Amino acid sequence: MQTKINLINSIFVLIMALFFSNEVCAQASSSKGNSYVINGHIPQVEKGKMILQYRVGEKTILDSARIEKGSFFFEGSLQYPAPARLYLKDSRHQYADQNISFYLENSPIQIIAFKDSMSASIVKGSHSNDDNKAIESNMASYFASLRSLRTIRDFAVKQHLDSVLRDIDRIYEEFPAVQRKLIVDYALTHPHSFAITTMLFINFTNNQTQLPLLKRIYDHFSDSVKASVGGQGIAGLIKRMQRVEVGKTAPDFTLPDTSGIPVKLSSFSGKYVLIDFWASWCVPCRAESPFLVKAYRKYHNKNFTIVSVSLDVDMDKQKWLDAIRKDGMVWHNVSSLKGYDEEGVRQLYSVQGIPDNFLINPEGEIIARGLRGNDLSKKLSEVFDE
Repeated sequence: MQTKINLINSIFVLIMALFFSNEVCAQASSSKGNSYVINGHIPQVEKGKMILQYRVGEKTILDSARIEKGSFFFEGSLQYPAPARLYLKDSRHQYADQNISFYLENSPIQIIAFKDSMSASIVKGSHSNDDNKAIESNMASYFASLRSLRTIRDFAVKQHLDSVLRDIDRIYEEFPAVQRKLIVDYALTHPHSFAITTMLFINFTNNQTQLPLLKRIYDHFSDSVKASVGGQGIAGLIKRMQRVEVGKTAPDFTLPDTSGIPVKLSSFSGKYVLIDFWASWCVPCRAESPFLVKAYRKYHNKNFTIVSVSLDVDMDKQKWLDAIRKDGMVWHNVSSLKGYDEEGVRQLYSVQGIPDNFLINPEGEIIARGLRGNDLSKKLSEVFDE
C-alpha cells in the first residue's frame, strides 16, 4: 500500500514538473518584461471562475478568468510588483486558506491551485515570489523557536509551573525585537526587495519608537521599491507616525458617544487624557481593562480622564455597550461603529492594531504611546506623584 502511495506521489510530482517546464517554454517569448502572463491549473474544478485582486496606488484592481477543463489564464501589465490574491468566485476569500497570496509582476507565472487548500497552491515564475520565499526561509528558525516556546509554555500552564512561566514570559518579551532585527537586516541588505515591504509595514505598525529606524530603511530602498505599492505604504506609515510622534499636538476629532452625542477631544483641553483604541471583540484589549480601571480610579480626581475609541461595528453595538458595562469603563466611550473601516480617527492616529493608546498632557501634546499593563500606572505616577 505504501509503495502505491509513493508511486502516486512520484507521478504527481513528475506531472507538476512537466507542467511548469512546458509552461515556461511556452510563455517565455510572450512576456518580454512589460506584461504578466498567468497560466493556472486547478485540477479539482472543471468549470468556474477565478478572481485576481491586487492594488495599484489607492485603487483595488479586480480581474476574472474562466476556468475551462481545470485551466485558467490572466494577462496584463503593471508598473511595479504588487501583492495579489487569487480566489474562486463566491468563495470566502478573506480567509488565508481560501486564497492564493503571491506577488504579481511582469513575468510568466505558473500556478497550480488546490481547491480545498488554496494557501498550499504552488506559484512559480515571479522573482518577487522567490524573494518572499527567501524571506520566509530566513525567518523559519525564528518561528520554529516561537512554536517551541509556546509548547513549553502550554505545558508549564497545565503543570502550574509558575517560576517557569515567569521565565518564559521574560523570553517572550524579547521575541518582537528578534523578529524586527531579522526583518531589518534583510531590508538593509536587499534594497531592491518589494516583498520585504509587507513585513516591514506589519512589524513597524504601532511601533512609534522605531520611526527613525523605519525612515532609515525607507531611504535605503531603491527608487522602484519606493514607488511600488509596498513602498508607498511604508511612506504613508512614516507620514502618519510623524503626525502622532511624542511631542506633537494630538489631532483633534469628534465622535458620537453611546447615546449618539458628539464628543470632541479638544473639549478636554486642560486635562491629561488617555485616548484608548479598543473593541469589544479584542481579547488583548479586554485584558487591559482592569489596568485602565485602576488608573482611572486613582487619578481621575487629579485632572485625568480616558476617552475610549471603539472599533466595533454597528451590528455589534450591543456587544460594545455590554463590554463597557461589564468592564467598568465609566469614562467617555465613543465610536463611529464602522470598525476598521473607520478611516478618520483610526488613520489620523496611525492605528493599525489594537489595543493602542496615546497619553496627552493639558496642553494637548502627546507625551506617550502604547502604555500597556502597569506601564500606564508607572507613567501616570511620574506625571502626578513626582
